[in-house]
Amino acid sequence: ARETPDGTLRGLIGDRAVTRASRNAVTLIVNGRVARCTALLAAFEEAYRPLMPRGRHPLTTLALTVPPDTVDVNIHPAKAEVRLLHAVALGAALADATRATLGKLPTLPPTGADFAFLPDRDAGTTNEIFSLAGSLDGITRTMVPDAEPIVTPNLPPLMLIGQLDGRLLVAEGPDGLYLIDQHRAHERVIYAYLRTRALRPDGDADAVEPLVLALSPADARRIAGRMSDLATAGVSCEAWGKGTVLVRSLPAELADAPALGPLLLDALTEADDGAESGTDGWRDRLCTALACRSALRRGTTLPHEAMRDLVRRLGETDSPAVCPHGSPIILHMGSGFFVRQFGW
Repeated sequence: ARETPDGTLRGLIGDRAVTRASRNAVTLIVNGRVARCTALLAAFEEAYRPLMPRGRHPLTTLALTVPPDTVDVNIHPAKAEVRLLHAVALGAALADATRATLGKLPTLPPTGADFAFLPDRDAGTTNEIFSLAGSLDGITRTMVPDAEPIVTPNLPPLMLIGQLDGRLLVAEGPDGLYLIDQHRAHERVIYAYLRTRALRPDGDADAVEPLVLALSPADARRIAGRMSDLATAGVSCEAWGKGTVLVRSLPAELADAPALGPLLLDALTEADDGAESGTDGWRDRLCTALACRSALRRGTTLPHEAMRDLVRRLGETDSPAVCPHGSPIILHMGSGFFVRQFGW
């Protein structure tokens, strides 16, 4: 529930693993009657859109209680739609609650799945649904349990155990085991950094030794034409002759990104696909694309301190459980999961 000066919001929202292809599963109840409020539902969708797989919508029931004199029910013949006097403030409260709920909710294993490791004695092989086979070398090489938990605002205290197969960080929390996708975790960290930078376009960029990008004339012209847009994400460029772009500054998170020229061109292409240039939606897509293309690759072995740093920075983001594309970052196996799987 969320109490505001303009009304009370209560609701239930389904896990990201249970979604629908349409918005029909989103129900809004205003003062006890099912109704639509375009402004409120738009604010809700804007909040959950980056936290859901593309094109998917959550199963949700929202109940709003407001003073009767702040609701106009006469804008639809069947009173199926309402207009709220304080729709903007209520929408902001709903969006904040939605991001806080979905963004911090780790993905749970399906309750009906069997994750047991079962030897096939006849064939001399194994039928494995979920096992550590094939990754044991990685476990013995990188599993160095922590002595102190990693404490962050938006994740439970986690004791880092180590890295699995160069892809997953393994940690123990107060309520079970946490598997963290290191690529998506780094993607979320970079995205949060870039979005903060994009919302402060007057902020200082991080100066670097000038980088010369040798591009085709067409690609150089394309980047030259989008320099003001790239600057909002902290990428400061200037044209430097035919087919050459000089990079003067970069966000710290992109300083070590390989193949910077193709990375910027690919990110611009993704941002242009479905968003109008210069809008916040376009900047969001640009930050998402830059984060995805510069994040740690799967299969990268990390030193122990780098693992801790990544978990710490992930827990400091607003939505540590889901990447900017809406995919899960954390798989949580609680005590109930182990009770079911082992039959204790």
